[in-house]
Amino acid sequence: MQKTILGILLLLTLLALAVALMGSDRLVEGMVIHKNGRIARDMNYDHRPDYVETWSHGELVKIEQDSDADGRYESTTYLRNNEPYRLEIDTNHDGRLDYRETWGAGGAHRTEVERNGRWETVPAH
Repeated sequence: MQKTILGILLLLTLLALAVALMGSDRLVEGMVIHKNGRIARDMNYDHRPDYVETWSHGELVKIEQDSDADGRYESTTYLRNNEPYRLEIDTNHDGRLDYRETWGAGGAHRTEVERNGRWETVPAH
């Protein structure tokens, strides 16, 4: 599932880069290409970005998503070498993070949830 989503995101990114290389930095079918390394997409056409990619030196480093159209990003994925290493989610849409996953070297994986103001590690299955 995660690789499928990243594949779709990569396709959208390539489309945006093609538009940028043609010299356009305007709104094109709901997509805005910013000169500061950000590509923003208004998925529901409410004039607010629902999906934002941040690029640094030609590498995708962060993806932010607003899943409920309230203007806040509920999900942020951080990437290194085109692989996610941290995922942060506001699962109950209260504006505060309450779920995060991290991936480390050698396949190390950690899942944490916020309960009563404290982060707790979820045991691996």
